[in-house]
Amino acid sequence: MSTLHIVGAGLAGLSTAVAAKPHWPDVRVYEAAPHAGGRCRSFYDKSLDCLIDNGNHLILGAYEETLDFARAIGSLDTFNIVHPAEIPFAEPASGREWLLRPNRGPIPFSLLFKSRRVPETTLSDLIRDLKKLALADSKNSIFETLTPSTPLFKRLWEPLTLGILNTPAETASAQLFWAALKRTLLKGEQSCRPYLPHSGLSASLIEPAIDKIGQVAFNKRLKTLEYTDGKIKAFVFNDETVKLASNDAVVLALPPEAAQSLLPDLIAPKGANTILNLHFKLEEKAELKNGRPFLGLVGTTSQWVFVKDRVASVTVSAANDVEDPKLAETVWGEISPYLQTTQDHHPPHKIIREKRATFDQTPENTKLRPPTTTDVHNLFLASDWIDTGLPATIESAIVSGRMAEAAARRRF
Repeated sequence: MSTLHIVGAGLAGLSTAVAAKPHWPDVRVYEAAPHAGGRCRSFYDKSLDCLIDNGNHLILGAYEETLDFARAIGSLDTFNIVHPAEIPFAEPASGREWLLRPNRGPIPFSLLFKSRRVPETTLSDLIRDLKKLALADSKNSIFETLTPSTPLFKRLWEPLTLGILNTPAETASAQLFWAALKRTLLKGEQSCRPYLPHSGLSASLIEPAIDKIGQVAFNKRLKTLEYTDGKIKAFVFNDETVKLASNDAVVLALPPEAAQSLLPDLIAPKGANTILNLHFKLEEKAELKNGRPFLGLVGTTSQWVFVKDRVASVTVSAANDVEDPKLAETVWGEISPYLQTTQDHHPPHKIIREKRATFDQTPENTKLRPPTTTDVHNLFLASDWIDTGLPATIESAIVSGRMAEAAARRRF
């Protein structure tokens, strides 16, 4: 083995580099943007005069590869670990509030108690739906698999679908949703335990990774790949051409549309879904009335609220069609009753629209996810849209990086 070249410094690319560091004599990372992290990063916003994340990401104990990655880069102590694991929900229309609180073991004994279940649902409702999801065909959406009119669907399955898959339940893959549930809700409290960055995503996952790998070459936009005898012999950036030695390998850790522009024959998922994030800077410390760091909302435009320091951040998934000109007012009106605040009018805010946050995770698109290996001998793929068997999450991105590095090492 000689040099492992990694194009893309999002989490998939950084994961590849961290995994490669002990095994490859030389690891080089190139990034088109002037910063690393891609869709998972922090930045200083001048209008709010504070550091914010470009989007909210809920890391759970089931994200074993993500936590291993944090250990490898020495940043696990930068997370606030929520004990016991609990996910609070509120439904403004009915005034109901409840907790999803798994017990310690994988057998959900806690659901025998009415107070630990979703309102107006029974244990048999849950068992029935889980069986349907477990038996769902690869062609089935969640809407086709479950009964949309039930309280369990409206108060649990639909919010979790949006949060996990960033795809409406009408079209989201039932099998991909089941893959996520098997690793979280059905494995007990430890797998559902939230890990929340103290400062921000960059401080916990991006900056320590760059320190670990040593260096990233920024402002390097890959334009073309040059081939000879079924191998990449060189790649052309906006400002230089990099020639490869015979034992060099290349990992493309790019969004699907960027990868396809370089590899026209690549089959990849089509379409993308937007995630909206609204960050409100309060006059006082941002706190939820229940004292918890986040809250899920049901039946509103707002879906998840996270609080940290003086910032209340709201996530709206599958937001392709959200075009409300008074979005900030709408969202503030939904979340302010749950905040310990005296502010009547919405405070200064920042709206971030991540138009290509994830691929559209439908049954049809899920089948189009390519493997990490390609027909090109020294070329490999990494990103959350690669076929990791997981939804397009932080965990999937990090898993894909480790898969790509391992595949390259095996081949060479």
